[in-house]
Amino acid sequence: MRKHQLTVYNRQQPIKLKAERVVFYLQGEIIEAVNRKNEEFYLFFYKNRFLTAAKTTKLRRACFIEKAFKSGIVFDGSHPIVSKLLSSNAPCHIIGFDILLKKLNSHYSPHEKSFILTFFESFISKKKLLQEMISIFYDFRRNGQLFHAYQITQIIKEFAPDHNLVKQLTNDVAYQKYAIMYEEKSEELFTKDLLYAEKLYYYEKENLHYFHNYIQLVENQSRWISAIALWIWQVSNQPTKQNYQSLIERLNEQFDDVENIYILEKVSKQIPKFIPIQQDLFQLYVEINDMDKLFRLMKQKEFQLNDKQVQLIGDRLAKTNWEKNSSPLDMETMDALLKPISKEFPDKAEPILTNFVISLLKTKELNEVKNWLKQSQGSYDNFSIYKKVKQMVQLENELDEMQTLGELYFDLKLYDRAIECFSWEMEMKPQDPKPVQWLSKTYREMGMPEESEAYRKHSNTL
Repeated sequence: MRKHQLTVYNRQQPIKLKAERVVFYLQGEIIEAVNRKNEEFYLFFYKNRFLTAAKTTKLRRACFIEKAFKSGIVFDGSHPIVSKLLSSNAPCHIIGFDILLKKLNSHYSPHEKSFILTFFESFISKKKLLQEMISIFYDFRRNGQLFHAYQITQIIKEFAPDHNLVKQLTNDVAYQKYAIMYEEKSEELFTKDLLYAEKLYYYEKENLHYFHNYIQLVENQSRWISAIALWIWQVSNQPTKQNYQSLIERLNEQFDDVENIYILEKVSKQIPKFIPIQQDLFQLYVEINDMDKLFRLMKQKEFQLNDKQVQLIGDRLAKTNWEKNSSPLDMETMDALLKPISKEFPDKAEPILTNFVISLLKTKELNEVKNWLKQSQGSYDNFSIYKKVKQMVQLENELDEMQTLGELYFDLKLYDRAIECFSWEMEMKPQDPKPVQWLSKTYREMGMPEESEAYRKHSNTL
């Protein structure tokens, strides 16, 4: 797949971009993209909902974006998850800071607003962002909502650990009980402070208990894109059948076959020995009739065909038009495919092999094809195509057998080679009408009536 093309609007003016990568980190998602001038843009999302976009020339050190791409779940710009994130948020408009604040005030809690503001320190002065957070802190404190106020300080502490407010509250008795709650990771926090809960779940997601709590939290908030990102991460790091089944169920709900193939191929590269993913890729390749990818899958040592797959691939191979197949044919892979088919379903294997050999003979020499067939350790000895190729190799060096060789080529519909043989025979035996008649017949089969008629008339004079 190509990297996704996307459009953002700045004051109604479209800006065409190409997605380079996307990251899922805590509650945020960021798409890194470039325009034709290779200028860098970042698109910001919170819980799968678009916030705004911004162009940058240089990121601040240790900013949220840098942390996200260092510690987050990253996919390249061609990943189908990018298109899902974009399509569910189109159109995407760049908005200024004042409008962003209004948007945050309207749609998010004060705590979420404070956290979201930390995304933008490479684009908005840190002082300005802190002023907004501190204002929220004092609003809560004036209203006697000390726990909510302390939650804000936790966000500020992460964002600006050396800020005076953080230092002042360290020894403030009024907040000591809340400090103890966070130090001890109190169970109460997992319902009272979901920002904290998700942060803990994220960094402890290798713990199965925390991971499942995290998934439950995300799916309860209808963040299915984030849930899929998490399941991809989980399967890549802990490839169990149960984890994989959970991923597949969610992929099938949201993505089509082509998108699923891309996703599973990416995951498979990380866990090449995980057989269930290879089995599903096999089925998907067959369903979309992608024989090239099917061949590449068959080269993997870990993959073994079962009887049902042998029959299925036999049916598909029988329908394959080798001349129109997009990739160069791999004799080694075809041999690996045909051996189990010839063993279980010899009636299917012979026509498949015949068609494949015919395609090979259009680009390869007879002897090379014969040697390949011979190296199959007896798998094809009883097939008529093997016997025919073997006979043709013997005839190839016999100048007085060009007529017979030409007829064998004709039977295989290799008309160009048949014409070479009949033409040679005609020169060797200028008074014999037989090679001329066969030339007429061959040109007729090739859809060349004028040439066919000319040779027919010539044969009548002999």
